[in-house]
Amino acid sequence: MTRAPWSIERRLARWITLSTIAMASLFSGAVVWIAAVELHDELNILGREEIEELEANLRGRSFTRAELQDILNLIAVDHLDHRFSWRLWQPGAGRAWATFGPTPRTPLPETWDEAGAMALAPIGATRWHHVDVPLTIPGDPSISALRVGLLLDALPRRESATRALGLVIGLVAVIALIAIFGGTLLARQVARTLREATARARELDAQGTVDTVAPNHAPSEVVALANAFRGNLDELRRQYSRNLLLTAGMAHELRSPLQNMMGEASVALLRDRSPDEYRAVLESQLEEMRDLGRVVDNLITLTALREHGALARKERFQLGAETELRLQKEAAHAAKRGISFEVQRDGDLEVEGDREALLLAIRNLVDNALRHVDAGGHVEVHLHGDDQAVVAMVDDDGPGVPQELRTIVFEAFRQAEAKARRRGSYGLGLALARAAAEAHGGTIHVEPAPIGGARFVITLPRQGAANAAAEGPSRA
Repeated sequence: MTRAPWSIERRLARWITLSTIAMASLFSGAVVWIAAVELHDELNILGREEIEELEANLRGRSFTRAELQDILNLIAVDHLDHRFSWRLWQPGAGRAWATFGPTPRTPLPETWDEAGAMALAPIGATRWHHVDVPLTIPGDPSISALRVGLLLDALPRRESATRALGLVIGLVAVIALIAIFGGTLLARQVARTLREATARARELDAQGTVDTVAPNHAPSEVVALANAFRGNLDELRRQYSRNLLLTAGMAHELRSPLQNMMGEASVALLRDRSPDEYRAVLESQLEEMRDLGRVVDNLITLTALREHGALARKERFQLGAETELRLQKEAAHAAKRGISFEVQRDGDLEVEGDREALLLAIRNLVDNALRHVDAGGHVEVHLHGDDQAVVAMVDDDGPGVPQELRTIVFEAFRQAEAKARRRGSYGLGLALARAAAEAHGGTIHVEPAPIGGARFVITLPRQGAANAAAEGPSRA
């Protein structure tokens, strides 16, 4: 089932809003919880410390009622953010002996027993503690012991903490709103950038006149994506142009030999001829068909080398021995035309790659040289191998290749016109040679030959085949 399209603007804004609210809620909840735990622990510790300290200071000493009241008031003054309410009982008395401090929000116990039995739960900011203290209070009668009860109420402390928490939560809410607003603006900006890039892409696809797909304010990621799109589209256009050129060139170049073959056959059938005349026609037809077969081989190999995985059938073989074996037909053709033809090889010529592609490339270079050399000329093939590379050089003493044509000569149907170009040259040989060299990680170039014409050089690095298989062949 096809999923419905979704909006990156709405989804990005929604996720930013939800994540911001969640983070703000978690942070606020954590702050409130930490504050509550700290206040709880603070009240427990403070109550125990104050009642224990009071018991230590009063034990075994003699005080008047006024002095005892002053001591309890001083304790309250030391903690202005807490409220201390004191109630004291003497043994055997029914009601409290004295009460000091502000009136508490929680009722204090009335009797000695109630004070001992009272176990006030830690509700809110209120805590209850009591202790029995042996001391002397002069009077008639005198007092020898007191039960001292402390009701600790941290209402002021809790109120100040609540105000601080309110400020923190308010600040978090403001920051969250700013983040949501900024995230929404970011989502709109991203969506607007993508819409502008889409509009430019449509214009580029329709007209091809836009310099860049990415808007000027686009982020680097969008610029990289747009540049990749533009590069792929340019490459598709180049491939389309090459395919049109290849198709048109093939149709144009193949039409003439086919028409010649049909014309020769038609003429031969107009009247009865001698066996020798029929043989001459058949030999001419056979030569034409061999040339056409070479064109088909070149076209098939060139197409295969342009596709990924073209070297999946690579193998190791001796390029020198295979080259001499495969060039026997060219050697015979050179001898027939009175052209000196020689193959020289030295060094380690073992290579790894597509056997047929490499041999066909060298044969095309030799065929190109033979087509540009007059009778009595020279064509030489040099094969050299060392630790770094295997080099194949084809020299001729023909007219050479002008400097301005040394790049385009390797493009299909763009070869320079030879001084005596025989029929059957269809402009694919050098293009295939370049495709084969680059598919094996190598290079090809043309330079002046020592014997006076052109030298075509194929260089195959020792690791070229493996690198080419990993990266994919170049699009010739």
